[in-house]
Amino acid sequence: MPPCCQCVTDRMCSTTPPYNAASSCTPSNGIFSGGSQQLARWRRERPTDAQRRELDRLEGQIERLRAVLTDILALAEELQQGTLERVLAKSDLELGLEALLRMTKGR
Repeated sequence: MPPCCQCVTDRMCSTTPPYNAASSCTPSNGIFSGGSQQLARWRRERPTDAQRRELDRLEGQIERLRAVLTDILALAEELQQGTLERVLAKSDLELGLEALLRMTKGR
């Protein structure tokens, strides 16, 4: 498991970002699992009604955060297609053809 997933379990890591595009850390394999596991532990401790409502609210927040993070990661993948390194790796001919194709699509 990448360090970022391990850190989220108990505390936020000050040295590792929560997501690194090169890591295998995704919303489904661990980045929020620590919070979900903690909520499950608290539920087993017979919470009061107010605490149960707060646990329900927090579970909803985790699900919303998981959905937002999934969207962000998908956008990052999409944006990665146009990175400077990819553009610099192309020949002048490829870049010229792509520019011409973009120009003709607008007409």
